[in-house]
Amino acid sequence: MILGSIASGKTTLWNRLRGLGYKEEHVQTSEAIIDSFKIQGKEYEVTIKSTKDFGGGDQWVRYYDELINEDTFVYYLIDLTRLDEKTCKETRSRLQKIFKIISENNFNNCGLKILATHFDEYIIQNKYSKDKVIDIVKEFIGFDNIKGAEKINFSKAVLAVNLLDINDVSIIKEDICTLKKQ
Repeated sequence: MILGSIASGKTTLWNRLRGLGYKEEHVQTSEAIIDSFKIQGKEYEVTIKSTKDFGGGDQWVRYYDELINEDTFVYYLIDLTRLDEKTCKETRSRLQKIFKIISENNFNNCGLKILATHFDEYIIQNKYSKDKVIDIVKEFIGFDNIKGAEKINFSKAVLAVNLLDINDVSIIKEDICTLKKQ
């Protein structure tokens, strides 16, 4: 499942995973059907079941309960260029909801990775390495204060990416194939 803030790159990631091109014009997603497709990794191929692409507005959070089940892996996207107080509160609240769903339902096979998107734009202004961005995102979210987050190895749970970079998309694809193998 791909979840996240408004304009964080959710639809772009879905399109890139499916091998579709990038659309320069941003159109806010409300809800779109994602047909089943395959992702080829170095050693494994994964079939992604038909799902939905939801917008990042608050009205879509209520669907998290029906989207997250025993074998769901969530990629939660945060736009690095929009690290403000509103986004911080929104992200913390949504991650708390995700952890609560997993915990209350005893979903032991769920996973989470935070994709810090728009890294290419962010480094122009801040000159940080991808490793430094992990620390910045952890502090920004207040990850240590989110109930249930203690079960997550944060150093492996955040990836700074540029969704227009084929190498970064390949890393995500390989990650998905590796996760499915486990």
